[in-house]
Amino acid sequence: MRKTSEALLLAFHDLELVLEVCDRVMLIDNGAIVTNGNPREVMGDVALMEAHGLERPHSLTPHTETHHGREQ
Repeated sequence: MRKTSEALLLAFHDLELVLEVCDRVMLIDNGAIVTNGNPREVMGDVALMEAHGLERPHSLTPHTETHHGREQ
């Protein structure tokens, strides 16, 4: 990935894509910045996400159920 000293503001609803391409996120609700930081930390906070009508991205959900007969 190419690095730049410039900032780029992107608005996404696809949180899985955010995890892939962003190194910093801002959670904005009702026009106000609620928090910002590392995407995995911000979006992994279930209480925070739910308080703002969002779900934690599927890839951040621990998989405890068996898959093809094996524990994950």
